[in-house]
Amino acid sequence: MNAYRSTRSTRIHRAWEVLKYILLWGLGLALLYLAFANQDFSDIQAILWNADYSWMSIILVITVANHIIRAYRWKMLLKPLGHHLSLFNAFVALMFGYLVHYAVPRLGEISRCAALNKSEDIPFQQSFGTVLTERVIDVICLLLLICLAFVLEYQVISEFFIENMLLPIFSGLQKVLHTSKLVIGLAAFLFLGGLGVLVYYGKRITATDRMDSLIEFLRKMWQGMISIWYIKSKGLFILYTIIIWVFYVLMTYLWFFSFTQTLHLSIRAGIVMSVIGSLGRLVPVQGGGMGAYHFLFAHGLLLYGVSQEYGGAMAILVHGFQTVYYLAIGGMATLVVMFQKKQGTSAKSWKNLWHMK
Repeated sequence: MNAYRSTRSTRIHRAWEVLKYILLWGLGLALLYLAFANQDFSDIQAILWNADYSWMSIILVITVANHIIRAYRWKMLLKPLGHHLSLFNAFVALMFGYLVHYAVPRLGEISRCAALNKSEDIPFQQSFGTVLTERVIDVICLLLLICLAFVLEYQVISEFFIENMLLPIFSGLQKVLHTSKLVIGLAAFLFLGGLGVLVYYGKRITATDRMDSLIEFLRKMWQGMISIWYIKSKGLFILYTIIIWVFYVLMTYLWFFSFTQTLHLSIRAGIVMSVIGSLGRLVPVQGGGMGAYHFLFAHGLLLYGVSQEYGGAMAILVHGFQTVYYLAIGGMATLVVMFQKKQGTSAKSWKNLWHMK
């Protein structure tokens, strides 16, 4: 009976995951349609054809450097736990996680920890704890960047949130409520049904089921989360974090030089558009916020006098470049992960590439 219940629970969980995956794809496609619904694709094609792509090589170098520094910063978090991993394996695990995140949002963090467990035999719980710490730091940095954007461009930011986010959202909800009551009812039914399944099977887990394993998991994860307090070079860690976010802004700002309508925009606009792009990527949709990124980015540039066609073209170029980058580098990282050996032997097989202590 228990085996039957376990199998049934697994099937329901898988069905729910597949349904959620399909719904997220649908959301992404709907947002992508909204982003380009009123635009002429022939104009966008002409804009992309005439863009200056000479900046792409510089942006590529900055992007790679950004992720190498991010991998080294992760190394610094793991070192107090007694793990002296190679920079190569940290970078591979990081890029593998980015690729998985593009396919299944929020799964990238788990995947990179699993990859590191395979290549360096680092306990998943500890590496996951360091990733959670990284995420907290990233959220703090993003909030600081948003505050900086408000200070530098208060009028632009305020107008953007009111006219291009709040009003369209309320307007869209009104239209949906008026024309798609059946769709909303179905979505509500699926949500409540899924919630009911989770509650039903959650109650079947007794208080003593694998409690010792759970406590051990949380203990090791906590070790990873507090490892930041035991880093010897805290100043260097802060410097790397600043460089990561400066590079992140440059990865958007430098694209301004590729289009005639954005050549005049300053670094302040680059900061604002980096914030807007980050908000688009926070939407849990496959493809790095596909659709949401394009919609917000194009509407954000409208505030600087950039036409919707140019804004859409730039959104396609920036997001498309990053997508190709993650698919290419992440794809190579996936091959490395597939052929790596267990328990740190990969460091020898790769001749200690990028090994830094």
